[in-house]
Amino acid sequence: MTPGSWRTIPCISWRRERRTLGSAPTLSRFENARDRASAWAVNQELVEQFIRSKPKAPAYLILDFDATDTPVHGQQEGRFFHGYSNCHCFLPLYVFCGDQLLVAYLRKSNIDGAKHAWAILALLVKRVLGPGRRS
Repeated sequence: MTPGSWRTIPCISWRRERRTLGSAPTLSRFENARDRASAWAVNQELVEQFIRSKPKAPAYLILDFDATDTPVHGQQEGRFFHGYSNCHCFLPLYVFCGDQLLVAYLRKSNIDGAKHAWAILALLVKRVLGPGRRS
């Protein structure tokens, strides 16, 4: 980054002009600009970063599948009341290997906590043990 180029970064230039970053139209544009393809790309990059972080393929991996309730406030689309958590929430599924995040999958909370875990595990195994695998 060249000196002074930070002024061209949108969030910094907005701040300098005393404009509000969190206005409803701004947040709506940000939320609606994302789709399944971009979510898939983010998760693929998380897995690729994990693979690149290992100089040599480990003998085994221990994966932690974690369905964590994320309470919501307001009337977000897709929110449901979750009896166990006693709140309206989403139930994202996270997959960790050690302290590294491999997958973050946002889901509604009106499903079983294990739903989609098998499919995600199959995709992870296919990528880690598939073509391009290192020994």
